[in-house]
Amino acid sequence: MDKRNFFTKKDLIIIFAVLVLSALLFLLFSLYTKGQSEYLQIIYEGEVIDTRPLDTDIEYSPVTNENIIIEIRDNRARFKTSDCPDKVCVNTGWLSSPGQTAVCLPNKISIVIQTSVPDKDAIDTQI
Repeated sequence: MDKRNFFTKKDLIIIFAVLVLSALLFLLFSLYTKGQSEYLQIIYEGEVIDTRPLDTDIEYSPVTNENIIIEIRDNRARFKTSDCPDKVCVNTGWLSSPGQTAVCLPNKISIVIQTSVPDKDAIDTQI
């Protein structure tokens, strides 16, 4: 019987190179984002109503709705309570990485983790 090899020597070299490249990209990304501060943006009806640093521990209700409590603790944030019927926002859990978002659709409020505070006068796109 003929014994079949699943990987040739060239296949193993390519796999090893891809793994090394992936590890290097991960390390570069980690070093790049390590020095940046992270902030929580609270958005109501498409408008940023508040921006808070993640390095402070606080529980508060946004001005728009007293029945929603947003909690920031240990460099993470979440909807702690909400009066919406489905509780999807509360069940989303903790947000800790830039770009993560939780949305409460019935109350038209969302929270987003950002790496820097955006300038409200900045241009979003350039032509």
